[in-house]
Amino acid sequence: MGTEVRVVDRAGVGEVRCELEAGKARIELKKNMNARHMETGYGRLFFRYGKGLSASLKHLTVDGKTLADIGHTSITLTLRESVALARYFNGVLCAPAAKIDIPQGRDVWLILLAPINNSPRIDVSKPLLVAEKASVCTSLPAGEEGLRCSLNAYGSGFKRAGLELVKRITQEPR
Repeated sequence: MGTEVRVVDRAGVGEVRCELEAGKARIELKKNMNARHMETGYGRLFFRYGKGLSASLKHLTVDGKTLADIGHTSITLTLRESVALARYFNGVLCAPAAKIDIPQGRDVWLILLAPINNSPRIDVSKPLLVAEKASVCTSLPAGEEGLRCSLNAYGSGFKRAGLELVKRITQEPR
């Protein structure tokens, strides 16, 4: 495993252990929560500051709903991207989340803000470009440090030569 996980315990649930492995997060709560059931999925947190801070939590998608084990709460969440939009003290946060339903008490929400280990990569579909009507050759090698470009224009019939790069970000299927 070896992934460092920091837990912010704002709900007072006590000792929390979290391990990340193979695109999943396994969270264990040591304190007996007397939970009825747990829902896991992708959650949304709305927050705003008016006459005090108000917040609402809701699952956008539910991946699973399980009965809680007596005395031991263990939750498995699928790692997904976290998205947030905030302006001043108003905003929305979407991330993998789990809801622990506690009878006759406040429910506990766990929101996982974890980096996704997708290292960005630059792929070039045509590393060498040659213009037919003029003597222009462009080389675009992509390496560890990024994309490099060299443009060689020689001959007559043109005043300037340039290369326009268009950035397209695609997500590879997992």
